[in-house]
Amino acid sequence: MNIFEVAARRKFRFASLQGLMMTESLFDLPLKSRSGADLDSVARDVSRKLKEETEESFVEVKPNQKRADLEVMLEIVKHVISVKVAEADRAKAAKARAEERSKILDAIAHAETAELQGKSKDELLKKLAELDAA
Repeated sequence: MNIFEVAARRKFRFASLQGLMMTESLFDLPLKSRSGADLDSVARDVSRKLKEETEESFVEVKPNQKRADLEVMLEIVKHVISVKVAEADRAKAAKARAEERSKILDAIAHAETAELQGKSKDELLKKLAELDAA
């Protein structure tokens, strides 16, 4: 069973400064924020609760469902974080490509202008006549 199916079946809720959040609401949180309502805080909270559950009994050897749930919850938050980081990286790369493209288009326009300015008056008049005839 995948972690999101487990979350749906077990009705996981994640504590945040905005209150209890359903799994799908994690995608609405930023990675970090000044207010503390972010994925980093949620992950830290789940991790802290998981560490509290790590004390084990050497006498009672039964499965700890709460610990299992917290492990899945931590994996979910880590997955959401990795998705959001990848999205941010792709957005940053797209912005850099768009800026580079804009610079290239500006350079092409500048080169075309320089090329036109390098032509003689007769060549420019001929080109203008060709444009008007079309």
